[in-house]
Amino acid sequence: MILINDVLVLTNYDNCLLGASRQELERHNLRFKKMRNINDMLKEVQSRDYLLIILEMTGQNVDCIQNLVILLRDMVTTPIVVVSKENIDVNTKVTMLNSGVDQVFSLPMTTEEAIASIFALIRRYTKLSKPTNPDMIFYSHGILINCDHYKVNICGKDIFLTLKEFDILSLLVKNHNKVLTHEYIVREVWGEEYVSNSKDMLWVQIVRLRSKIQFSSDLPNYIRTVHGIGYSFDPQPISINKSKMRVNK
Repeated sequence: MILINDVLVLTNYDNCLLGASRQELERHNLRFKKMRNINDMLKEVQSRDYLLIILEMTGQNVDCIQNLVILLRDMVTTPIVVVSKENIDVNTKVTMLNSGVDQVFSLPMTTEEAIASIFALIRRYTKLSKPTNPDMIFYSHGILINCDHYKVNICGKDIFLTLKEFDILSLLVKNHNKVLTHEYIVREVWGEEYVSNSKDMLWVQIVRLRSKIQFSSDLPNYIRTVHGIGYSFDPQPISINKSKMRVNK
């Protein structure tokens, strides 16, 4: 595990919510990387190991932060701190802690308390935690796939897939924006002996898979059909009239 002295912060403010504590933390060689977009943050934690993740919470984004914490806990063991300029009621604090948050701060708080709490979390993470082999995780356009645990989560909702459905989806996501031929998908998922006359078999699985992952009209059309060739994980907004929709085969 390679750790960098960076703290990842999700905030809509120009200044870190920790205020004066940030300057003191920077004197200890901690660098802050600010993110304003949840999707960008999830991609970032896939590419680098951080010492700490700080999430800004307001009264309007409690559910969003909770879902984000659940996703992050499937991806990393990094300490997660939630901070808020507003008073946090006990029920909300308990909900966040049960979701996987390590510490919840209501601001303002003293610089000494913030620094002591943050360094306690970092120390526990870097010195007391036993290193583990990271799970193979893929994330794209709201879909989180944990290949080691056969888990699929879409926008905070766990999706149950059969083994073949999971294998097809993970294969498409790993090769996002690439068109995979019918033959290639069947060979990878079922084996060489199933390649002949397998188009209908694959189509049935794709139809079932789409019915499970397109559970909301707000979600993009994740799987694109390339007629005569195969399929691609190429999320596109659904803009056509549903009354004129036809099944792509």
